[in-house]
Amino acid sequence: DARAEPDARVEQDARAKNEADARSALRTILVHGRSNRLLPPDNELLIWNGDFRWRDNDGNTPSSEEFDWLIDYLVEKVDEETDAETEGDALLALSAMYGLGSSAKRPSYVMALTRCMAPTRFPRVRYAALRVVSEAREELASKTNSDSASLDVDETLLDGLSHALLTVVCPNHDQTTQDSTSDAYSAGMANCHYLRLIFTLQKNDEWCERLARSGHLRWCISSSLYDNVLASPKFVDKTYLAGILLRIDPSSNDISPDSAQEKWWTLLQRAWGTPYLYSPKFRVEQEQSIEALRALVTMTRQNLPDPNNTVASAQLAKLATYVHSALQNLKEEQTFLRPQADARLDDAVLAVQGLYDDLSSYAASEHRQTPQGDDGHLES
Repeated sequence: DARAEPDARVEQDARAKNEADARSALRTILVHGRSNRLLPPDNELLIWNGDFRWRDNDGNTPSSEEFDWLIDYLVEKVDEETDAETEGDALLALSAMYGLGSSAKRPSYVMALTRCMAPTRFPRVRYAALRVVSEAREELASKTNSDSASLDVDETLLDGLSHALLTVVCPNHDQTTQDSTSDAYSAGMANCHYLRLIFTLQKNDEWCERLARSGHLRWCISSSLYDNVLASPKFVDKTYLAGILLRIDPSSNDISPDSAQEKWWTLLQRAWGTPYLYSPKFRVEQEQSIEALRALVTMTRQNLPDPNNTVASAQLAKLATYVHSALQNLKEEQTFLRPQADARLDDAVLAVQGLYDDLSSYAASEHRQTPQGDDGHLES
């Protein structure tokens, strides 16, 4: 039919235009991923700290169904394996969901995320997929295999997702996973997002078993990861790795109880000793810092050594010094932000103040019982 050929050409042209419009829209979204300035869409900062959340005209946040078209678009690109740039853009835009999409799209989305973290993919795509899963951690942790009505994802798909996650952060887990292009910044940020994800998933017993089967717990107790986290200038990764170690049963994971205790206690102290625990500049960093700070306060409170032990008493005094320094820094940030109320930071300061007061009372009690002069005194 002579008329069919022009119709097909028109349809092809329309599809090409829609494709170009979609790519342009995604690039534009990423350019505006930082509240204080525009950045090139491929800027590394956007992978980890870009804020792509948006609201409808009525001020409400979009529903999961409003992202269905973008999930379909991502799945199509992943199947084609010809456009890594658009894959990465779509993933970062989808991170705004803070979840795994609508029930209708969830299985295909999980499969696409798993494929995006494959060793053969470009680092930007793999890291963007890791961030997406990390942002969906609460939804993942709340689902159980027995709750099929709300899960909507086959257990096999979750097993595949779990395995793929490890290949992104553990270079030796898959011999084809050597990302020589990965720099120290991205590797460190990947650890922060990964450890926050594992820390959250450990709350779910079924996920704990899956993490163990996939090798995550073995990786978390490894000296390689521990050394990298200790050398990191951040406190978020130290906080979450300490929390993970506290939940791991040493007897079933080839780590002695003494070694595990020494590791998590060192991580807690180093976390408190980090110079700056709060970044006032960007919303994503603020939220990440406050979330980790709450976890750090809770873990520290729940795992304080016995103050009646002489060695433990010295540890508490040292810890109190770190906490006091952190408290002073947080109060400075609080004063700096005072014209703009930040209830989350105010709550965090109160929590840290309460912890410091308790540590000071421990030291004062020990000082009264065993006078040691001014060396054991803590300034309040």
